[in-house]
This record gives sequence, C-alpha cells and structure tokens, in this order.
Amino acid sequence: MDGFLIPLVIVVTILVGAISQRVTGMGFALVASPYLVLVLGAPAGVLLVNLCSAVASSYVWVRAWRDVEWKRFALLTAGAVPGIIAGLFIVTVVRTETLEIIIGSSVLIALTLLTLVHKRFVVHGRAIGLGAGLASGVMTITAGVGGPALSIYALLNRWSHAKFVATIQPYFIAVTTISIALIVSADTQSWPDLSRLLWFACVGSLALGLLIGDRLARIIQPILAQRLVISIAMLGGIGSVIKGLVSILL
Repeated sequence: MDGFLIPLVIVVTILVGAISQRVTGMGFALVASPYLVLVLGAPAGVLLVNLCSAVASSYVWVRAWRDVEWKRFALLTAGAVPGIIAGLFIVTVVRTETLEIIIGSSVLIALTLLTLVHKRFVVHGRAIGLGAGLASGVMTITAGVGGPALSIYALLNRWSHAKFVATIQPYFIAVTTISIALIVSADTQSWPDLSRLLWFACVGSLALGLLIGDRLARIIQPILAQRLVISIAMLGGIGSVIKGLVSILL
C-alpha cells in the first residue's frame, strides 16, 4: 500500500467500526481488526483497535448506563481475566494463523447452531456466564475479537438487546484496558507509529462514526439491531478463518 492509502484505510475503518459499535453495541473490533492489523501489523494494529474500542464503548456506556446489569458484568469479567492470561500463554505455543482458523470456525458453528435452536431452550447460571467471559477473554488476546462469545451467551440467555448493549460496554472497557496494558508491558515497541495529523484524523473519524451511529440507533428497531449483532459476529468468524488461511497459504 502507498503512503496515502494506508491512512485512508485506517480512518475509514475506524469510522465504520464506530458506527457499528454505536448501533449494535459491539462490532468495532470485528469490523476494524482485520484491516488495522493488515496495514499496521499485529501488535500496533491490535493496540489501535483496543484503544478505539475502549473509547467507543465509553461513549455508548454513557448513553446507556441505566440499563447496565452489574452482576452480569462482574460475572463476565471474572471469566475474562483468566481467559486473557490463558490467551497470552496460548499465543506462545500455537501459531496465530491456526488459532484464527480454530476460533473463527468455532464461532461460525456455534452461532449457526444457536440461531437454529436457541428458541427451543434457555440456559441460565453462573457457569455459562463465566464460560462466555473466558472464551471472550481468550479470543480478545489471541484474535482481537471478544464479541462473538458474548453474542452466543446473549442468545442462550434470551438477554434483552438494550441490557446486553449497556452491560457489555463496561466489560469491553475493562477487557481492552487489560489487553493494552499486557501488550505494552510485553513489547514497548508495539505502540502504533502514527503521525500527529493521523492521530487527530483517527479521533475525528471515531467521533463522527459515533455521531452517525447515534442517528441510526434512533431509527433501527431492537430486533433488527440484534440480528445485526449476530451478522457481525458471523462476519468476524468468517474473517478470522479467511485471514488464518491466507496467512498459512502465503
């Protein structure tokens, strides 16, 4: 990519990711991670995704804080912390490409099955919440996407979309903050090497995307937003599989 195309890809990707995060409550990492990692490399790209995701989640959280279910947030986060630690170990012994294929395939299979059968039963309990947090934590640190595991959990619990959106925002903030701290502490050179002008452009693109998402969120019905969440999760799974296969073949 030439010197003009890379900044353009970064800015447009952040814009679309911010819109997705505001409308569906998740999706920034799923939308942005493949492109930002492609143009910036793994450590810097993942860090920029986590930074922007934390800011976008903070904005959505402010808009929806009244609907946060703090007990469920604590349950998911309690599962995510050991998941992140386990993920750090996993990436040292398993090839990243293999992980992307395994995680992406698992997400696609699980979401497809749950979409077909979730109306027939409901699953509650601490174990399923801890398991969802664990899976999300592992996926966040290994593949940069923790949302699909939460989507599966929401389907199993028949979690209302409004409460789902509100609750996963502080969760994303906590998980991305931990991930940023661990990545930087492991590699001090992983911080994105962007010009000051491009940093300002990223901030502006993020703000614009959130404002556009505000407008869209007012007109999109909850049932459609929930379907968009599932669609984005599936796209994330497909993207993870494709990225892993391309990396292996090339």
